Amino acid sequence: MKSYILILVIGLTSISCEKANNPSEGYPKTYKLNFELLRADGSVYENGEVEISSLPLTIINGNLMGNYDWYKMGIIFTEVTQESDKVLFGGPCEAPNCPSAFIPISFASGAEGVDINGPVPFEKDKYWLLRYANEDIDTLRIHDVQTINPYNRNFTFFVNEQEVEATNFIYEDYAITIQK
Repeated sequence: MKSYILILVIGLTSISCEKANNPSEGYPKTYKLNFELLRADGSVYENGEVEISSLPLTIINGNLMGNYDWYKMGIIFTEVTQESDKVLFGGPCEAPNCPSAFIPISFASGAEGVDINGPVPFEKDKYWLLRYANEDIDTLRIHDVQTINPYNRNFTFFVNEQEVEATNFIYEDYAITIQK
Protein backbone atom coordinates (compact mmCIF):
# COMPACT_ATOMS: atom_id res chain seq x y z
CA MET A 1 0.00 0.00 0.00
CA LYS A 2 2.88 2.37 0.83
CA SER A 3 4.45 1.78 -2.57
CA TYR A 4 1.11 2.60 -4.26
CA ILE A 5 0.87 5.93 -2.39
CA LEU A 6 4.53 6.70 -3.14
CA ILE A 7 4.01 6.06 -6.88
CA LEU A 8 0.87 8.22 -6.83
CA VAL A 9 2.69 11.11 -5.10
CA ILE A 10 5.63 10.92 -7.53
CA GLY A 11 3.24 10.87 -10.49
CA LEU A 12 1.27 13.89 -9.27
CA THR A 13 4.48 15.77 -8.52
CA SER A 14 5.87 15.19 -12.01
CA ILE A 15 2.60 16.30 -13.60
CA SER A 16 2.52 19.51 -11.55
CA CYS A 17 6.17 20.26 -12.45
CA GLU A 18 5.43 19.75 -16.13
CA LYS A 19 2.52 22.20 -15.96
CA ALA A 20 4.74 24.77 -14.22
CA ASN A 21 7.28 24.53 -17.04
CA ASN A 22 4.59 24.96 -19.72
CA PRO A 23 2.31 27.80 -18.58
CA SER A 24 -0.97 28.21 -20.39
CA GLU A 25 -1.01 30.89 -23.04
CA GLY A 26 -4.60 31.83 -22.16
CA TYR A 27 -7.25 32.61 -24.74
CA PRO A 28 -6.26 32.53 -28.40
CA LYS A 29 -5.72 35.83 -30.17
CA THR A 30 -8.59 37.15 -32.24
CA TYR A 31 -7.66 39.42 -35.13
CA LYS A 32 -10.21 42.12 -35.93
CA LEU A 33 -10.83 44.44 -38.87
CA ASN A 34 -12.20 47.98 -38.75
CA PHE A 35 -13.28 49.89 -41.85
CA GLU A 36 -12.94 53.54 -42.79
CA LEU A 37 -15.76 53.86 -45.34
CA LEU A 38 -15.59 56.98 -47.51
CA ARG A 39 -17.57 58.17 -50.53
CA ALA A 40 -15.69 59.27 -53.65
CA ASP A 41 -15.82 62.89 -52.41
CA GLY A 42 -14.19 61.90 -49.08
CA SER A 43 -17.33 62.19 -46.94
CA VAL A 44 -18.13 59.42 -44.47
CA TYR A 45 -20.98 56.97 -45.05
CA GLU A 46 -23.82 56.95 -42.52
CA ASN A 47 -24.79 53.99 -40.33
CA GLY A 48 -26.54 51.31 -42.38
CA GLU A 49 -25.52 52.61 -45.82
CA VAL A 50 -22.96 49.80 -46.22
CA GLU A 51 -23.66 46.14 -45.46
CA ILE A 52 -21.31 43.19 -45.00
CA SER A 53 -21.92 39.50 -45.58
CA SER A 54 -22.42 37.66 -42.32
CA LEU A 55 -19.85 34.91 -42.85
CA PRO A 56 -16.54 34.47 -44.64
CA LEU A 57 -17.19 32.91 -48.03
CA THR A 58 -15.21 30.35 -49.99
CA ILE A 59 -14.34 30.22 -53.68
CA ILE A 60 -15.00 27.03 -55.60
CA ASN A 61 -14.05 26.94 -59.28
CA GLY A 62 -13.78 30.72 -59.33
CA ASN A 63 -17.26 31.31 -57.83
CA LEU A 64 -18.00 32.67 -54.38
CA MET A 65 -19.97 30.05 -52.46
CA GLY A 66 -21.79 30.21 -49.18
CA ASN A 67 -25.04 31.13 -47.54
CA TYR A 68 -25.01 34.43 -45.76
CA ASP A 69 -27.15 37.27 -44.53
CA TRP A 70 -26.37 40.96 -44.89
CA TYR A 71 -25.53 42.97 -41.77
CA LYS A 72 -25.70 46.75 -41.70
CA MET A 73 -22.40 48.35 -40.78
CA GLY A 74 -22.12 51.34 -38.49
CA ILE A 75 -19.73 53.59 -36.63
CA ILE A 76 -17.77 51.95 -33.82
CA PHE A 77 -18.02 54.24 -30.82
CA THR A 78 -15.45 53.19 -28.21
CA GLU A 79 -12.68 54.94 -26.33
CA VAL A 80 -10.09 53.44 -28.69
CA THR A 81 -11.85 54.49 -31.92
CA GLN A 82 -12.58 57.97 -30.59
CA GLU A 83 -8.82 58.50 -30.19
CA SER A 84 -8.34 57.69 -33.89
CA ASP A 85 -8.31 60.39 -36.53
CA LYS A 86 -10.60 58.17 -38.64
CA VAL A 87 -14.29 57.29 -38.33
CA LEU A 88 -14.21 53.49 -38.11
CA PHE A 89 -17.03 51.11 -39.03
CA GLY A 90 -17.83 47.54 -38.07
CA GLY A 91 -20.65 45.02 -37.94
CA PRO A 92 -23.51 44.95 -35.42
CA CYS A 93 -23.03 43.65 -31.91
CA GLU A 94 -26.13 42.21 -30.33
CA ALA A 95 -24.58 40.77 -27.17
CA PRO A 96 -25.56 42.38 -23.85
CA ASN A 97 -21.99 43.34 -22.94
CA CYS A 98 -20.95 45.07 -26.19
CA PRO A 99 -18.71 48.11 -25.84
CA SER A 100 -20.54 49.71 -28.80
CA ALA A 101 -23.56 49.00 -31.03
CA PHE A 102 -21.04 48.18 -33.81
CA ILE A 103 -17.77 46.28 -33.43
CA PRO A 104 -14.87 45.27 -35.70
CA ILE A 105 -15.32 42.00 -37.62
CA SER A 106 -13.24 39.05 -36.47
CA PHE A 107 -11.35 37.69 -39.45
CA ALA A 108 -8.80 35.30 -37.94
CA SER A 109 -7.92 33.53 -34.72
CA GLY A 110 -4.68 32.50 -33.11
CA ALA A 111 -6.18 29.01 -32.81
CA GLU A 112 -6.24 28.50 -36.58
CA GLY A 113 -3.63 26.13 -37.95
CA VAL A 114 -3.01 24.53 -34.56
CA ASP A 115 -2.97 20.77 -34.31
CA ILE A 116 -2.13 18.41 -31.46
CA ASN A 117 1.58 19.24 -31.76
CA GLY A 118 1.16 23.03 -31.90
CA PRO A 119 1.00 25.54 -34.76
CA VAL A 120 1.34 24.39 -38.36
CA PRO A 121 2.22 26.57 -41.35
CA PHE A 122 -0.58 27.52 -43.73
CA GLU A 123 -1.66 29.95 -46.43
CA LYS A 124 -5.34 30.70 -47.03
CA ASP A 125 -7.84 33.29 -48.16
CA LYS A 126 -11.12 34.41 -46.61
CA TYR A 127 -13.75 36.48 -48.42
CA TRP A 128 -16.55 38.84 -47.42
CA LEU A 129 -18.85 40.94 -49.56
CA LEU A 130 -19.58 44.63 -48.96
CA ARG A 131 -22.80 46.08 -50.41
CA TYR A 132 -23.38 49.81 -50.74
CA ALA A 133 -26.65 51.80 -50.80
CA ASN A 134 -26.37 52.13 -54.60
CA GLU A 135 -26.24 48.28 -54.83
CA ASP A 136 -22.53 48.17 -55.79
CA ILE A 137 -20.81 45.15 -54.28
CA ASP A 138 -17.13 44.85 -53.39
CA THR A 139 -15.22 41.69 -52.54
CA LEU A 140 -12.96 41.82 -49.52
CA ARG A 141 -10.23 39.17 -49.52
CA ILE A 142 -7.89 38.62 -46.60
CA HIS A 143 -4.80 36.59 -47.44
CA ASP A 144 -3.47 34.91 -44.29
CA VAL A 145 -0.01 33.32 -44.09
CA GLN A 146 1.36 31.63 -40.97
CA THR A 147 4.98 30.50 -40.75
CA ILE A 148 6.48 28.55 -37.86
CA ASN A 149 10.28 28.92 -37.80
CA PRO A 150 10.30 31.74 -36.93
CA TYR A 151 6.65 32.08 -35.96
CA ASN A 152 4.96 34.86 -37.92
CA ARG A 153 1.44 35.74 -39.04
CA ASN A 154 1.00 38.07 -42.03
CA PHE A 155 -2.26 39.43 -43.43
CA THR A 156 -2.70 41.13 -46.78
CA PHE A 157 -6.01 42.86 -47.52
CA PHE A 158 -7.59 43.19 -50.98
CA VAL A 159 -10.74 44.99 -52.15
CA ASN A 160 -11.81 43.80 -55.60
CA GLU A 161 -8.37 42.18 -55.91
CA GLN A 162 -6.59 45.52 -55.39
CA GLU A 163 -4.31 45.46 -52.35
CA VAL A 164 -5.26 48.04 -49.73
CA GLU A 165 -3.03 49.31 -46.98
CA ALA A 166 -3.89 48.11 -43.50
CA THR A 167 -2.96 49.86 -40.30
CA ASN A 168 -2.33 47.68 -37.26
CA PHE A 169 -3.41 50.38 -34.85
CA ILE A 170 -3.89 48.51 -31.57
CA TYR A 171 -3.11 44.96 -30.43
CA GLU A 172 -4.61 42.63 -33.05
CA ASP A 173 -6.91 45.31 -34.55
CA TYR A 174 -6.41 46.38 -38.16
CA ALA A 175 -8.08 49.17 -40.13
CA ILE A 176 -8.49 49.55 -43.88
CA THR A 177 -9.85 52.44 -45.92
CA ILE A 178 -12.34 51.90 -48.73
CA GLN A 179 -13.23 54.97 -50.78
CA LYS A 180 -16.02 54.56 -53.30
